[in-house]
Amino acid sequence: MQGTAFLKQNAVNLAESGERIMNKWNRDWSTFDWRTVQEGLNDNDSELGLTKAEYLEYVGWIREHDTEVYSQLVLYVVLRQKGFPKEDARYWSAHAEELRKIMDYVNEGMPAGKVLQKLLQVLREDVVLEREGFTET
Repeated sequence: MQGTAFLKQNAVNLAESGERIMNKWNRDWSTFDWRTVQEGLNDNDSELGLTKAEYLEYVGWIREHDTEVYSQLVLYVVLRQKGFPKEDARYWSAHAEELRKIMDYVNEGMPAGKVLQKLLQVLREDVVLEREGFTET
């Protein structure tokens, strides 16, 4: 049987088997020693101490174990793919609720000037909270 024909006939079976495989982790990521990775991040090293397969497994693990972190990671990736600069994507992925509010204003048909005012208000509030020591970072 050719590859395409096999895939058409067995796509669901493969997906179900894939789910079983994906639920088996090669390591316990909750106890993983992240020091090597942190050193690579600090040095802006292209080698972080994780293979692509390990990183993808970790992303799958985080999806199951910490949906908040997973959501932040996905939002960051999407924003970067849409052309946001790194710092903006980092900020908005950490402030998804504020971004959602702004998008609600846009979807409700609020004029761009008003949306900008709301955005500036959100940013000012964050600066005040940060100055007062009320941030989670």
